[in-house]
Amino acid sequence: MVELKLYDDWKNEVQTNPDGFDFEIKCTKCKSKDVQIISENNTGYSECTGLWGSVDFVIKCKNCGNAYSIEVD
Repeated sequence: MVELKLYDDWKNEVQTNPDGFDFEIKCTKCKSKDVQIISENNTGYSECTGLWGSVDFVIKCKNCGNAYSIEVD
C-alpha cells in the first residue's frame, strides 16, 4: 500500500542528502543500488471527460532481478 502525504507535511520530515539527492533506491533483497526504473504513461486528456488512464512503474534490480511494480489509475 502506498501512503500519500501532502507536500507541506512531507518537506518537514525530509533532510537533504549532502550529495544533493533526496532519496536512494536500493533492492530490498540484495541491497544493490544498481536498479532500473521503467515507466509507461497510458494517460490522455479529453475536453469532455478530463484526464483519464493510468501510469505504470517497474523498479527492477539489475543485480538479482528482484522487481516491484506500481500502477496508478
